[in-house]
Amino acid sequence: MASLSGDLRELARRSGLTTLAYLLDMARLEAEAEIRARENSADSSGPEAAGR
Repeated sequence: MASLSGDLRELARRSGLTTLAYLLDMARLEAEAEIRARENSADSSGPEAAGR
């Protein structure tokens, strides 16, 4: 989703659709934040986390 939103943002920007480009960029940022949150959650629940 992050990659696709970024690609669509570029298409919208090149077409002069600035509001749509902005919204797609926000969707990209949200998807990237979700990816980071899931990675952090997986890191903190891994086997090495049991010894903390």
